[in-house]
Amino acid sequence: MFKKIKNQIKNTCKNSYFIFLFLFLASCSESSPLETPPNLIDRNKMIQLITEIQLAESAIGLQPFSHTEAVIRFKKYEGEIFKKYQVDSATYFSSYQYYAAKGKLLQYIYLIVGDSIVAQQKRAEKFARLDSAKRADSLQKKQIDSLLSKKDSIPTKIPKSKNKNRKVKIEK
Repeated sequence: MFKKIKNQIKNTCKNSYFIFLFLFLASCSESSPLETPPNLIDRNKMIQLITEIQLAESAIGLQPFSHTEAVIRFKKYEGEIFKKYQVDSATYFSSYQYYAAKGKLLQYIYLIVGDSIVAQQKRAEKFARLDSAKRADSLQKKQIDSLLSKKDSIPTKIPKSKNKNRKVKIEK
């Protein structure tokens, strides 16, 4: 009885070994090259598209939307981005698959996208600092102007006495 079970386990292990070996070899083999889609989006345009899509995802992710609302809004923004670049979603996704199959090329695209987003963030921060400095300067100028335009409560001219004949005695 134990011999039968032992043989069955041995056969199962042999079968699973061959299945594992086959899967391993199949995954290591070079796959057929992916054909270039007829309407492939060029690399620079793809970088711009992915950058805007990433920014849209981030903007929506920062908002307190439900998952369903976030998906609906993202699809709307994505459609607007595709319209802006005159690309349909099928062309975008087939181009994305092509670049993804190229591995290093998609990695390069995302490296450029990341650099672009960081540069945009730095520009936005610089603009915000300049804007706040301009507002502070403007506020300071308004405060100075308002101080200069206010009339003193102490008169600068001494009113003349109505009684011109009156003499003031100064005692020593």
